Amino acid sequence: MPICKINVKKAVKLIGAEHTRILVRLAKEQDIAENSWAKELETLNDQISKMIEGQIKSGTAIKIPLEIFERLMLANYFQTVAAAVIGAETEIDYIAKHAPEVKLAKPPKMKIPRSLAEIRELYDQYRKRGRMPKRIREMATQVQKSYLKKVQSAWRKYSASYREGDVATQENVIRRVKQAADTVVSRAKTIVRTETTNYYNQTRREIYDQTDAITHYLFLAIRDQATTRWCSDRVVEGKRGRHGLVYRKGDPLTNRETPSCHWNCRSEMVPLTPFNPRHKKLIEDESLDRRKHTCYPLPEGWR
Repeated sequence: MPICKINVKKAVKLIGAEHTRILVRLAKEQDIAENSWAKELETLNDQISKMIEGQIKSGTAIKIPLEIFERLMLANYFQTVAAAVIGAETEIDYIAKHAPEVKLAKPPKMKIPRSLAEIRELYDQYRKRGRMPKRIREMATQVQKSYLKKVQSAWRKYSASYREGDVATQENVIRRVKQAADTVVSRAKTIVRTETTNYYNQTRREIYDQTDAITHYLFLAIRDQATTRWCSDRVVEGKRGRHGLVYRKGDPLTNRETPSCHWNCRSEMVPLTPFNPRHKKLIEDESLDRRKHTCYPLPEGWR
């Protein structure tokens, strides 16, 4: 999936140039992190391919340990949370300029790993307890099952030819089975990118919700080269997307519709404060109130 850039003109119109500059910088940092994880997945795929080749040649059943995916997903989770906390603190500092008389809440106490060593330490702690965080395990299991389904299907299809013993045939079968594994990488990237959006937005919301100066959120589809109907501002047959709509803090809709709203969703909830004149204008504009609009339902089974 290509990196999408912020539509600066739209963002400036809604929240102002200074706040948009902050979001542009945070978005670039998030892109860098997500591209790094995409490369990690490619490296992991190379390791899996070699593992599969060894298993085929040795005649053992094809197995891909869940642990290798758990380790990758867990590290991704903690680093994303760390980035989200830094991003939230940056936006709160910006908001504080417009609300000096309001005592801003400190970010919640969280164990945020800042290094690979800390990530490994936390991972070891989870392993010693014999369990992983539920969402991390579900995501890792999802990727593992995708690999196994593709690889085992290809192996069943070509295993008879492999057992004929012809070297050329065997090499061809190994190549085809490894190609099956390669097709899963894009699916794995989609899962990681989508979950990264979840971690990032949910962590920021956790911090913003504790800050009295923040009373509303703006749904902003900031990377909109391929914005979907769920996140755009288009209106079709009486239903519209969510871009540009304002949510009241504490409204159940805010919880339900905090991005991600679909696979590969890159939208965000931006904090709004009535102490910022531009924000106040958005908050008081009833035409932007999410409750005043009928939006496209989220994809079936999404939430």
